[in-house]
Amino acid sequence: MSAVSSTSQNIASNNNGIITFPVLPHQHVLERRLRERGLDENDEQIAGLYQGYGTHYVDLWIGSNDPQRQTVIVDTGSQLTSFPCTDCTDCGESYHTDHYFDPKKSETFRKLGCDECSLGHCYGDSDFCSMGLSYQEGSSWKAYESIDRVYAGGLHNQPVSGADTVPSGPEENPNGLVGGQMPQGASDFSFDLRFGCENRITGLFKTQLADGIMGMSHDVGAFWRQMFVQKAIQKKQFSLCFRREGHASKEGTAAGAMTLGGVETKFHVTPMVYAKNIRPAGFYTVQIRKVYFRTNGGLESWGDDDEVIRINLDEASLNTGNVIVDSGTTDTYLNRKIMQPFLDAWKAITGFDYKNDGLKLSDKQLDKLPTILVQLTGDDINQLVADDLDADPDDIPGLAGSIDKDHPLDILIAIPPQHYIEYDSEDKSYSSRVYVDERSGSVLGANTMQSHDVFFDIENKRIGWAESDCEYMELTSQKLPEGEYSDEFEDEEGQSASGNPLKGMGGGGATGTCSSSLCKSAALLGLVLAVVQGVVAWRCFQARKSRHSIPVSSEEHEDVLHDFDTDIDVDEEFSPVNNEII
Repeated sequence: MSAVSSTSQNIASNNNGIITFPVLPHQHVLERRLRERGLDENDEQIAGLYQGYGTHYVDLWIGSNDPQRQTVIVDTGSQLTSFPCTDCTDCGESYHTDHYFDPKKSETFRKLGCDECSLGHCYGDSDFCSMGLSYQEGSSWKAYESIDRVYAGGLHNQPVSGADTVPSGPEENPNGLVGGQMPQGASDFSFDLRFGCENRITGLFKTQLADGIMGMSHDVGAFWRQMFVQKAIQKKQFSLCFRREGHASKEGTAAGAMTLGGVETKFHVTPMVYAKNIRPAGFYTVQIRKVYFRTNGGLESWGDDDEVIRINLDEASLNTGNVIVDSGTTDTYLNRKIMQPFLDAWKAITGFDYKNDGLKLSDKQLDKLPTILVQLTGDDINQLVADDLDADPDDIPGLAGSIDKDHPLDILIAIPPQHYIEYDSEDKSYSSRVYVDERSGSVLGANTMQSHDVFFDIENKRIGWAESDCEYMELTSQKLPEGEYSDEFEDEEGQSASGNPLKGMGGGGATGTCSSSLCKSAALLGLVLAVVQGVVAWRCFQARKSRHSIPVSSEEHEDVLHDFDTDIDVDEEFSPVNNEII
């Protein structure tokens, strides 16, 4: 590509811009999986995730007698869990997946008094604990602190009652999964959750698909933390694995998995490598070392004879205002200091200017879209990963290797065009969901996490990344509603989107495509992933509109988007108290 070759030196490309990476033999992956540090089978729970309007949500089953389902967005950028209760008026019930939670139907529900406040606070002559959060884009909720028995996941349409219902025969349970891995065993992980019973909400909280929100940050009120304190899980760990489907419905669109208390290596198609989590509490914060463009698009973090061009910006500027990993933010945002070098490098590669909306691209221009590579400071355990595999960092997908000879054990996160470019069938134009104009800080949102199993290892202050198809339903051999994974999907006007002009650009990892050089090599050996790759290659780009990735009928129907720099502004009247959960 002449434009790239002529400008590589000006954009500080390493090794003359050309780097070749050998493929990791598949047996190394198998050996790695056998040695991967993990939990006993019953110490972790896996729950299916579903797709909302740009975010992912999980089922919560709350209460005794006949537990009630409430769906909640999984948000690593906040700490509180809340959803509307029956005394909430005009709270979006017609938009949400479920009716409001009815405390009167649960014998174990309690509205907490002022002497029991942990996450909320009592004001004036009130006799209950108030809670509330407001968000930069204008949404907010207010609630009273409550407690009730809860578990996550399980069967989507009915509550379950323990691992004794887990199928044991090869026909009912062909993968031989155990309690925490099968949805029928979810209630074995029940615990008493302190949450917000919402009585007022505003903005996008009304019109989002999910009923409420689940806080998963490193704070005392986080869902995982409450599970750990009550010994429902044994380790301060969880992982999120996001797929991307072409639609979202009230009936539920399966789109990934959440593992509580550990990480499930059955999802992985590459070894897990780790970034340092540099903040001891609150947001999960990483350090960006460098950012690159890799030519020729595609899903893999690297490929043979690809040209890798560094965006010329120093490390201090890249990390202005901190960099967080936030599952509650749909898109990816980089601070504005990267803007000019990013724009220069983009134009050198593609020949046209970068912008977020209204891109009119020819097939030839589409072919030039690069993969964005984000290099994160690696954790020391990456040396043990290399030792376990008896492999050089160059041979391990996800490690920087010779792309940065000074930091070969850093990790590379690939954001391929399939994850950041979207097609609008009405405008017949494209939009980019990587923004380079933020005032301060950066956020690696859901489209960066997509097609990875992202492991939040709070105990060891690190975040693991492994490429994945995130196929929970396939893992558990569950039958999905008819049409859930049809060979075509329909856009918002009911027209087939199989003719999307982006169709021919290669596989979309979030829809089950084999997503690395390693996986492709293994596929040549006859692995099942090769079949998956062929079946779903057409899904690489889907006709969508709106900032939140999923086609919807109006801009009001969106999930709440958290802007990272003021992710949560605590309402003065309803500020949480940082007391330990009892």
